Amino acid sequence: MAAPQRNHEEAFANAAFDAMLSATARPGQIETLPDSDFGPVVAALIDRECTFFASDEVLIQQLSETGARFTSIGEADFVFCRASELSALLPKVKIGSDLYPDDGATLIVSARLAKGDKLRLSGPGIKRHKDVAIAGIERAVWDHRARQIRYPTGFDMLIVDGAQLMALPRSTKVEVL
Repeated sequence: MAAPQRNHEEAFANAAFDAMLSATARPGQIETLPDSDFGPVVAALIDRECTFFASDEVLIQQLSETGARFTSIGEADFVFCRASELSALLPKVKIGSDLYPDDGATLIVSARLAKGDKLRLSGPGIKRHKDVAIAGIERAVWDHRARQIRYPTGFDMLIVDGAQLMALPRSTKVEVL
């Protein structure tokens, strides 16, 4: 029996999901999305069962077209933001609970990869450690993240730079070098 053929939208979302899955399994590794900006992430992860927060009006419209519901930062499953917004948003992001750690948010952040502050990552999916660079995220964000995340509670981060993606799951320890 022949397998059904995927249409362009399905193939696009699948390629984006594969990149995110690979990046999450290997924190610090840069993967390539099928297009730039937040579009591939929206196509792969967001649907009518999701809640989201974003400050950009065009992005809010794009996210709303999926059937997802706009809500406050503290209630959002997905938070879309620029690196410069993180300091203000981070204290309000939901982190789940010991009973429901999966209620923690996923932050999708626009930042520059391979430039800027040097970070050392360690944890599951990383042999010993991995050094990376991310520009535009204030040092205080990493300090706040370290205080806020108590695995299994916390939040996951997807850093998007054009069509490049890096994941920092809540299980990844981040040290500023």
